[in-house]
Amino acid sequence: MIHPTKFLCQRFGCTETQLLIYTSTCPRRYKKYKIPKRNGGFRKIAQPSKNLKVIQRVLLKELLQKNMPIHECAKAYRSNVSILDNAKPHLKNEYLLKMDFSNFFPSIKADDFSKYLISNNILTPDLSKELTLLSRIFFMWESGQLVLSIGAPSSPLISNAIMYAFDKKLSLLGKEKGFEYTRYSDDLTFSTNNKNLLFDVPDVVSQILKDLSYPTIKVNPEKTIFSSKKHNRHVTGVTITNNGEASLGRTRKREIRSRVYLLANNKTSDAELEKLRGHVSFANVVEPDFIERLKVKYPVQMELLFRKF
Repeated sequence: MIHPTKFLCQRFGCTETQLLIYTSTCPRRYKKYKIPKRNGGFRKIAQPSKNLKVIQRVLLKELLQKNMPIHECAKAYRSNVSILDNAKPHLKNEYLLKMDFSNFFPSIKADDFSKYLISNNILTPDLSKELTLLSRIFFMWESGQLVLSIGAPSSPLISNAIMYAFDKKLSLLGKEKGFEYTRYSDDLTFSTNNKNLLFDVPDVVSQILKDLSYPTIKVNPEKTIFSSKKHNRHVTGVTITNNGEASLGRTRKREIRSRVYLLANNKTSDAELEKLRGHVSFANVVEPDFIERLKVKYPVQMELLFRKF
């Protein structure tokens, strides 16, 4: 059984009273802003203060993480697991289904985390002060409740851990029925070579979500997409070719190649350079042969890009 209060007081050299006073203000120690989404609209980001980030990281790494298993089907936010690993189980399958959760992180509440800690024997119900302490440290105050924020370093692990039961049920069902399942944060991907197998999966997913004791999460029906080899197939930004290989896709490769070429003429701003570094880093994971060819053709420009990697 863990004891967060005792751990934090010893770790940071404070009294219990000092810790409680500080943590009572934690849910409001967030800087909020918006960033544009790739397909339009904006995503709300809430980053905790510098000191709160430190506490969140220390608590997870040194006290909680070892007690919070992540299912192998969850591919996001894990060490040595890339976005390509999310696509690999689906490469050889002809039929694909993609689904998406609505407001994934904010749908996970502090009460959900408390239920998770209790049901997994990490804390007992009688340790209400400890549960309150962790809720205040990991969750922000939004619209009258404590919710998981998009931007806190602790949110990815907490979300993956809380979704363990959901991932396990779908994984077992996939093995029984004959489909592959992976989850990359709020993106769900299913694939199979059985032509009609996936049509019932959306209803099954919705029912599993309803049956969960926690959290209360819903699917965004507008992002439920069926596809096959007759159409373009993409898994979290990775294109699946008809030969069953992972690719960046022609359009993205052409864009990266063009931007790398422009570096020689100093026509790239600092902001654009950082963005290009991100694209090249992603490409190096998905299709490293493409990056090697760019290194041969544009050695000076690629050296500039890879200095930071």
